[in-house]
Amino acid sequence: MNGTKSALDSNLIILASKQQTDTEKLLSLYDEFYVSVVTHMEVYACDFQNQDEKDLIDELFANLEIVEVNRAIADQAIVYRKNQSQKDKTSRRNYLGNS
Repeated sequence: MNGTKSALDSNLIILASKQQTDTEKLLSLYDEFYVSVVTHMEVYACDFQNQDEKDLIDELFANLEIVEVNRAIADQAIVYRKNQSQKDKTSRRNYLGNS
């Protein structure tokens, strides 16, 4: 761990509840995690396939700080998503053999 915090996205949390992501690897990358109140709402608005998924989400949120969203956090999320989107496009082009 390197002394950093990370905001968890709703999609990542949902994938983790379905055991479709490497949660252990993610948890090893940061010291602290938090979620926005928007992420909290998005996750609980989902339909869970079973009680185990919901229990995992309940346990996760019990151990996370839920923060209100302000302009600085919103701006940071926009930059992150744009950067991630650009990386995804580049990876897709490289995979398909396009430049």
